[in-house]
Amino acid sequence: MLQVCPPLSAIRGSVALLFFGWLLVSHAHASNHQVQFKSTACAQHEKYNRFVNAQECAHAIIKHSSDSFEIVSAYTVLARVEDEYFDHSKADSLYSKALTYFPKNELKTQLYADFLVEISFFHKAYYQFEEALSYLKLALHQIKAKEDRLALELAIASCYTSLNRKDSSDYYLTIAKDGLQESNSLMMARYHLYLGQYYFDNSDYVNCVPEIANSLVFYDRLNINMEKAEAYFLMGDAYSEVRNNVRSVELYKDALALYATVSPEELINTKNTLGWAYYNLKQLDSAAYYLKSALKDYQQTSPNSVLRAYPLGNLGLVYFELDSLKKAERYSKEAFSLFRELGYVPGMSEAQNNLGRIYLKQKKIEEAQKEFTEALRLSNEVWYEPIEVMNSKLGLSKIAHHKNQHQLAYNYLQQATRIKDSIFNLEIATELLADEMDKNISQVVSKLAKVESEKNEKNAALKKSQFALIAISITLVIVIMSSLAIAISWRQRQTAIKKQTEILSINQEIIRMISHDFRGPMNNIRSLMELIRDESMSIQEFNEVSEIIYRQTCDISLMFETFVGWALSQSNNYTPKTEKTDWTENVQDVINLLTPLAAIKMIDLKIRVDDKPIIETDRIAAQLVLRNLISNAIKYSFENTSIEINVISSTEHVITQVKDYGVGMDHTRIEQIFNADISSKAGTKNEIGSGLGLTMALKFAELNEGRIEVESELGKGSVFTYYLPTRHRSV
Repeated sequence: MLQVCPPLSAIRGSVALLFFGWLLVSHAHASNHQVQFKSTACAQHEKYNRFVNAQECAHAIIKHSSDSFEIVSAYTVLARVEDEYFDHSKADSLYSKALTYFPKNELKTQLYADFLVEISFFHKAYYQFEEALSYLKLALHQIKAKEDRLALELAIASCYTSLNRKDSSDYYLTIAKDGLQESNSLMMARYHLYLGQYYFDNSDYVNCVPEIANSLVFYDRLNINMEKAEAYFLMGDAYSEVRNNVRSVELYKDALALYATVSPEELINTKNTLGWAYYNLKQLDSAAYYLKSALKDYQQTSPNSVLRAYPLGNLGLVYFELDSLKKAERYSKEAFSLFRELGYVPGMSEAQNNLGRIYLKQKKIEEAQKEFTEALRLSNEVWYEPIEVMNSKLGLSKIAHHKNQHQLAYNYLQQATRIKDSIFNLEIATELLADEMDKNISQVVSKLAKVESEKNEKNAALKKSQFALIAISITLVIVIMSSLAIAISWRQRQTAIKKQTEILSINQEIIRMISHDFRGPMNNIRSLMELIRDESMSIQEFNEVSEIIYRQTCDISLMFETFVGWALSQSNNYTPKTEKTDWTENVQDVINLLTPLAAIKMIDLKIRVDDKPIIETDRIAAQLVLRNLISNAIKYSFENTSIEINVISSTEHVITQVKDYGVGMDHTRIEQIFNADISSKAGTKNEIGSGLGLTMALKFAELNEGRIEVESELGKGSVFTYYLPTRHRSV
C-alpha cells in the first residue's frame, strides 16, 4: 500500500501545535509515507529517533559505498533528520541529492513513485503546495493500482484546496470517487480514510469525522490494524481540534490498543498525545501516567532522543498544576535544553514561560522576569506564537505590578487580554462544531447498522424462500425505492446543512462580537479599576487611568450602537420606517452625542447648513449612518484638529459631507470599504472598534435609497459624502 496520509507537521503553526502535546504528533506521523529502502541500517536509527547515530551511519555510507540505492537511502535519512530539526533548507537540499542518485532504470517503479510522494509531503508540511503538487503529479503517472491512485488524487485535491483553486480540487475529488469499486472493501476503507484526511487538512472537521467513521466500518471487516489505528488517531485529532477532549481520549485509547500490536514508535507518540488530552481534561494523574510511560519507552528504544522534549515539557506543565514545583522545574529545564538542541523555538518559549510561572510562584521575581522576557523575545522575533506571547505578557504584568509599576502592568495586561480574547473566540467557533460532528457520526453509525441489519434479514429470507426469483425481484424493487428515498433524503439533508451552516455563521459572528468587542474593553476597565484600588497610586497616575476609563466607556457606548445597528441590518425582515424629519436637527443630535468623544482628542466639530432640509427617511437608520461616519472621523483624526460637517440641499438629495484632516486612506483600503472586506484598525490614540460600522452604514444607506462616496489621501484626511433622497420612492 502506498502510504500517503499527510503528517501532522503539515499544520505547523496552527493552534494545535502551540502545545507540547501536539508537537510530537507532527514528526511521528511523518513515517506514514516514508519509503522503506532495502538498506535499513541507518533508517532504523532514524526510525527510533537515534538521530546522531543515523547521521554518522549515513555519512559513512555516502563516503564508502558505491551502491546507488544505499546512497539514496543515506541522503534520505539525513533529510529526514534535518526535517526533525526543523531545518527545511538543508532537508530540501538533501532530498534533491537523493533524487540525483536514484538509478535511471528504476525511475518507472513503485519505489520511485513512493519516494516522490515522501518528498511531496515534506514540501506540503512547509506550505509549499506548488512544489508538493509537482511531485504528486509525477508520482501519479507511475502508479497503476487504483487504491494507490485514489490516495494521490485526494492528496492533490487537498493541495489545490490550500491554493484556493476550487475547480482543480473538485476535478480530482470527482475522478477519485469515479474510480471506486464498492465491492472492494479495502478500497472503500482507504477512500473514506483519505477523504477524512482531506477534510481534516482543510479544517472541515464536521465532514471529516463521518468519513473516518465510514472507513472504520470497512476496516472492521479487514485485518489491517495499522490503518485502523491511524483512522482512530485521526478522528481523535479532529475531536481535539474542536476541544472535545473527552471524545478524543476514547479514540486515542482505541488507537493505542492497536498500535501496541503493530508499531512501537507510534505507540510512544500516542501515549504522549493521550497524556496531553488528559491534561486538557484536568485529569492530571492520568496525564502523568501516560507521559511517564512515553518517557520510559523512549529510554528503552532511543534513550538519547531529543524528541523526549515533548513528554518532558508536558510533565513540567502537569507538575506545575499539581503544585510540585521542584519536579515541574526539573522537567521544564530538561525540555528547554532538548528543544534548543532540536531547534524548535515554540517549545523553548513554552518551557521558559512555565519556568517563569514556577519562579513567580516561588517569589523569585528576577529569575521569573528573565524567563518571561526571553520567552517573549523568542515568540516575537524568532517564531511567532500568540499563546506564548500572551503567557509571557501575563507573567510580566504580574511582575510589574509586584514592583509597583502600575502603568507598565496595565499595558502588558491589556496586550495579553487582546490575544486571550482572540484565542477565546477561536475556541468558541471550534466548540460550536462539536455537536454537529456528533450528530453526523451518530447518523452514519445508525444508517450503517440499519443497512447491515436489513442486509442480514434479506439474506436469511432468501435462503428460506423456495421462490428465489420472486424474492430477487422484490429485492430489486426495494433497492430502487430505497435509492430514491436516499436521494430525496440526501437532498433534504444538504439543504438543511446549508441552512444550519448559514445560521451557525451568523451565530458565530454574534458571539465573536459580544465576546471580543465588548469583552475586551470591559476587561480593560476591570483591570484599570483594580489599579485604582491600589492605595499606592499617585494623583497623576489616577488622572491618567481615569482618562483611559472614560475613553473606554465612550468606545463601548459607540460599539453598542453599532452592534444594534448591524443586528438590525442583518434581519431579512427589515423595512425602512420612513417619516418626514428636519435633517438639521438629526445632524445636531448626532454632534451633541459625539462632542464628548471629540473633546478627549481636542477636536473641534464644525457644522454648516445652507438651508433647513426636510427629508423622508428612516430617521434612526439615517442617524446610525451619520454617527458612524463622524465617530470614524474622530477615531482617525489627530489631536487639536477639526472635523467639518457640511449639509447641502438639492432637488433630489440632501448631501452631508464629513471632512477630517486625519490619517487618510490609500486606494486599496477605499476599495476594501466598498467590497465589505474591511477590518477595523486602531485609531490615532489606539481607539478600538468592531469593524462592522462601515459595513452597516453602507447597507443602511442602500436600504434607504441613499449612497456613500469617499475621497481620501493618505496622510491628509478623508471626505465621506452621504446622499439621502428628499423623498422616499415608496412614499
